[in-house]
Amino acid sequence: MHNYPFTINGSTTKLKTGYAQMMQAHVFRDWIVNHPKIMLPIVIFLLGSLTYAVRTCDFISLFMDAETTGIDLRSYPCLDGAREGS
Repeated sequence: MHNYPFTINGSTTKLKTGYAQMMQAHVFRDWIVNHPKIMLPIVIFLLGSLTYAVRTCDFISLFMDAETTGIDLRSYPCLDGAREGS
């Protein structure tokens, strides 16, 4: 079909075909590995945020609801607003 002529309303146009290179499955992984100045601070921030959320027990309270699970969250001191040392 490459260079196949089409004639429409007296004007001739040739069909030019081309091929796009297929995206490899590991492009995202390679981009992360090849851009450490961008990805290292993002990864450190995400790990720190997860650590803080788990440490303060707010992470657990996001997924647990006393009405749906039947668990009384007030029995857990870190889930009722009280913090260690306060």
